[in-house]
Amino acid sequence: MLIAIILAGGYGERLLPLTKKEPKPIIPFCNRPMMEYQIEALSSIGISIVAFCVSYLPKLLEKEARRICKKYKIVPLFSYEKSPLGTAGAIRQCIDGVLHSYTSSLSKNTPIFVLNSDIICTSYPFQSLLDYYQMLSKHMQPVSGIISVTQVDDPSAFGVVESHSLVDSLPRISEPSLVGSDISRVNGFHEKPQVFISNLINAGMYVLSLGTILSIPSSRIVSLERESFPSWCKDGSLLCLTGQGLWGDVGKPESYLKMSIDYLKQSFPPQKLFLDSSSSSSSPRLSMEIHGDKTTALSLPSLSSLKPISSPGDADCFASATSLLYDDSIDVSASSTIKHCIIGSNVVIGDGCDVERCVIMERVVLHGCHLVDCIIGKGVTLEGRKYTKKMIVDGEEITSIR
Repeated sequence: MLIAIILAGGYGERLLPLTKKEPKPIIPFCNRPMMEYQIEALSSIGISIVAFCVSYLPKLLEKEARRICKKYKIVPLFSYEKSPLGTAGAIRQCIDGVLHSYTSSLSKNTPIFVLNSDIICTSYPFQSLLDYYQMLSKHMQPVSGIISVTQVDDPSAFGVVESHSLVDSLPRISEPSLVGSDISRVNGFHEKPQVFISNLINAGMYVLSLGTILSIPSSRIVSLERESFPSWCKDGSLLCLTGQGLWGDVGKPESYLKMSIDYLKQSFPPQKLFLDSSSSSSSPRLSMEIHGDKTTALSLPSLSSLKPISSPGDADCFASATSLLYDDSIDVSASSTIKHCIIGSNVVIGDGCDVERCVIMERVVLHGCHLVDCIIGKGVTLEGRKYTKKMIVDGEEITSIR
């Protein structure tokens, strides 16, 4: 039996006003709730139980979590915080409470997955974390836990890890998930340091031994990042594993938008499209590589004559290479241009719109708008507006994106 705990109790203050009416884990990311990516990845390694630590708008989160867990055949449990307990305190309450009947008979060395709810990856490291934990537990002193880490250009806003590699001291690695990976011992953990220490940061995903979790003080506020990790690394039992692929903390508007577009481009590589020379229709401005929920193209006149090309000689008229992720219920005018966007369900993009690198959520209506690097919240209607690097929610609240 494999168990995971998702820390989903935050208020999502950095993502306001987007999180005013919905908890952050169910905010759509590339047209799916954020936490669905994590639940899907956890299910792929055999996780059978996911416990959610919840506090803010708990009923909304619970309803969506139950729907998603049913889809992936996972048992959902919910641990409610009546008062703030910190990240580690919430984990301990979860183990003592809703998970007690599942964990009380388990060995103290049993691995428990723990992750933040606002982490998106193209390759979640759960299988590698599990394989390393099991291998190291057999060949070394007991492992308190393994932190997934990643490299960033500016580490000042994250928990920074000091470490040294253990690869040369380990037995020969044969597990496919571990080949080429870098496992290290954590020598120090510094939450949001003011001076540069390392560009290796906490990626918000861990595997911890049950015994380690039970060592967390109960019934008080305990921070995993400020108290537990610095303590656990002192005896050399806390390790870290460098993750692979695209990683993003999507808890702020700028990181949410950047990760959305980066994820779109990497997951759905752009192609050039062209107007078939045999077509009698005029050259369409709406030109995009289509990736719909049902992998079917939109039945729009502006797209009917577009085909992929393999070389410049194959086409009379070229469109820019671009990617688009859409729900197939959208309605788009042939006089509008859309490039590198994520578009939710029941969206109307009317005449004369130019939209680039934007996240357009469900039920949005646009007419004559020029939008670049924007997030448009659910149900917003805009007409004749020009915005760059803005987040618009409820049609009234406009927040600048750095």
